[in-house]
Amino acid sequence: MACRRRSPVAVGARTTRWAATVAALVAVLTPVSAWSATMPNAMPNSMPNSTPIGWRTDLCGPDVRRAGAELRTRWPGSGVECARIVVPMDWNRPAGKTITVQVTRVPRLLERGDDRPTRVLLVNPGGPGVTADWLAPNLASAAPDIHRTHDIVAVDPRGSGNSTPLACAMVDDGVTDYRAPSAAEIARQQQAARREVAACAARDAAYLRTIGTASTVRDLDLVRSRLGAQTVDFYGVSAGTWLAAHYAQTFPRRVGRFVLDGNTEFTADWRRSFGWQPLGFERRYRQQFLPWLARRNQVYRLGATAAAVGATYERIRAQVAAGRLPGVVPNDLDLVMIQGLYFDSTFPDLADLMVALTRAVGEHPAAGAAASARAGGTAAAALARFRRAVLGSPAADHVSAEDTVFMAVQCNDDAWVRDPASYLREGMALGRRYPLLGYTWVTSACAYWPFPDRPLPRATGEGVPPLLMVQAELDPATPWEGASLAHRAHASARLLAVDDSGNHGSLMTGNTCVESAVTAWLVDGVLPPPGTTCAGLPLPGEASVPAYQLRPSAPARLADAVPGRGAPPQVSFGAGASQVPGAGELAGADRVPGQATGANAVDAYRTRFQQRLLAGQVN
Repeated sequence: MACRRRSPVAVGARTTRWAATVAALVAVLTPVSAWSATMPNAMPNSMPNSTPIGWRTDLCGPDVRRAGAELRTRWPGSGVECARIVVPMDWNRPAGKTITVQVTRVPRLLERGDDRPTRVLLVNPGGPGVTADWLAPNLASAAPDIHRTHDIVAVDPRGSGNSTPLACAMVDDGVTDYRAPSAAEIARQQQAARREVAACAARDAAYLRTIGTASTVRDLDLVRSRLGAQTVDFYGVSAGTWLAAHYAQTFPRRVGRFVLDGNTEFTADWRRSFGWQPLGFERRYRQQFLPWLARRNQVYRLGATAAAVGATYERIRAQVAAGRLPGVVPNDLDLVMIQGLYFDSTFPDLADLMVALTRAVGEHPAAGAAASARAGGTAAAALARFRRAVLGSPAADHVSAEDTVFMAVQCNDDAWVRDPASYLREGMALGRRYPLLGYTWVTSACAYWPFPDRPLPRATGEGVPPLLMVQAELDPATPWEGASLAHRAHASARLLAVDDSGNHGSLMTGNTCVESAVTAWLVDGVLPPPGTTCAGLPLPGEASVPAYQLRPSAPARLADAVPGRGAPPQVSFGAGASQVPGAGELAGADRVPGQATGANAVDAYRTRFQQRLLAGQVN
């Protein structure tokens, strides 16, 4: 799920590490019976259309064509193809104006003697509003068992990617330090949000008001119909879990095998679901990243305790705020810190950046005598290296459209409070508790949304076939608290927890336990038993996994500072925060792959998956 600030910065991840062998689940998995074909739909079928889809390679973007060529090299007979399908702009007026949605398909890899029926797997990387086309070939490359049974289909959400776009200009609020903002800075942020919404509505109000989950769900179901599939499977990550849950609620008869990975609180509203993020990122920072750096003090020399490393970061930040590093502002540091927390694999890049910045301000033990004289250039170069290492090559022209869709989906999906003071109170309360990110909640575009409320029905799970939720315990962007509440509130969700892990999404991280469970469900229709957990993987350069004791035995509760609900809870960051691995730690080996399944090609595809996912999540 995206974490967006005013200054767009796209990010990514370094090559993932393969894990040590994890106990296989398949032997203990339990089959799920087929659901009745007579279950009623919540809405009528999408517009029928028997015209064959005109699949063409030249309709795919250059990145997707390159991924398709790599896929054919690895799996002869594979390929990627694209089409543009016409859908109503307003599903309440299906005979009116139309738009197109871009559909990318990797057809199933057929092998001699394999007579299993072909299934359709819809995939969505979240945002909400992230371009989806890249996910189909990358998932096919990294998950060959799924590629052998499924046509893998990605649909760019309306408004973004190669679907009919709506790319409104983002307004820079000019605030360089979001922490503890002054009254003038708060006013600038509110003014920027108001201007952004007004300009976007003036550009194309008719289209803007249709960009939301309800419309996207209908678009997806029309694609399903055009593909000739009676049911679809679904892999959604991050805000893709929200989309999957609402598709399932709307069209339960069309639901096959759904996997929701890195879960929003999809049974609530966006404000509540996003309200967990400041807690999640602060916890990941304090509980995993700082202690990891402290355990690796012999490598990075940033502090021998988590508290000392945190103090180092705050000193760097104070130097930046004082103008010691021209061209770098405090928000830059907080944002790259957040970027580096999405995946374990990015920790070494983030550590390298901290070393470079402490050298630039002349405070690192290994800093050269001339470091201060080169501070500006060194800091800028360090930030550029970090962004190159974690980003890859995103489609920059898609960023503004993704930001527009991100805004529109949230504001159109829910009934938002129109009082700007509500968000100010919430942001200040969150900021005091979780300063890394919380102060950015002081304003919201939805306070100025010009359209009438049409809130989505809640995704309760009533009448919905089983869904598999996969949730890492310390996921920063979609924290455990919101995911566990969604699990408890949803009538059909089965939860696979990933203990002691902080990755945002678990399938593409090299965790063989997760891979086995997801593959068993998508390929064989076998769910893990209730209460099943997978062990997390060691952090880079380590051989053991500290235990964090986060998962509660009682339901989590959120006091999310919405008016009348009180302030967010103080967070206990767990007994495991100061634990040190045993003598098996691989000191200095932060970039050595693990031992699990370890093919270089698959590592590369997983890296690309993380890079593209992150590029959409943080703008």
